[in-house]
Amino acid sequence: MIRIGYRYINRLQSPEDLSNIQILVRENLIGLADAKIREN
Repeated sequence: MIRIGYRYINRLQSPEDLSNIQILVRENLIGLADAKIREN
């Protein structure tokens, strides 16, 4: 999912697109952190 976000960055049309990508990336990083915590 994070890779998809970076792919979209190449086609930015507006600042709104950038903030949406930042939210997506942040949510994915939080999800990864949660998964790591659950593993341990």
